[in-house]
Amino acid sequence: MKKQIIILSLLISTPMFAQTISEHLEANPTYVDKANYTTILWGNVNLETIKSSEVTKDWFDLYYAQYELTDQQKSRLKTLVSKVKSVYVFMGTWCSDTQIQLPQFVHILQDSGLQDQQMRFLALDHEKLDRMKNTPQSITRVPTMVFIGQDDNELGRIVENPSDKGLAHDIISILD
Repeated sequence: MKKQIIILSLLISTPMFAQTISEHLEANPTYVDKANYTTILWGNVNLETIKSSEVTKDWFDLYYAQYELTDQQKSRLKTLVSKVKSVYVFMGTWCSDTQIQLPQFVHILQDSGLQDQQMRFLALDHEKLDRMKNTPQSITRVPTMVFIGQDDNELGRIVENPSDKGLAHDIISILD
């Protein structure tokens, strides 16, 4: 009987405990990475956290402001963005490629009309693990930006760096 009560108590409290952990992780997105003892964003983060965090604010603002689409690119992207249901961005705030590409990527998507809530960000540590110590499927380099279509299938992805033609060109190629 005691075992049944303990098991029942665990079953009832587990969802509450999981919710508490989830709330804690969202409220505390920073972590001191043991690989080099720097503070990083880690776990699911939203765009507001990325823009305002002490970890990212300086480089995000700098590279966001430096990127501009041509009128032709902006016009083309606005016609293509309706194909996108969501974009998943796997990033490492410790990574120089993320620091350059992420702000530019966000700038392009916002200029093309993609809504901020369609962008999902998962900050990984140096081992490319999330906060639950899982490696997201098929993520070997950061940043990786994955475009998901309205039919829930992957449209394409950009891994680490864009081609020589640039980030906007690569996004247009994926969506076209």
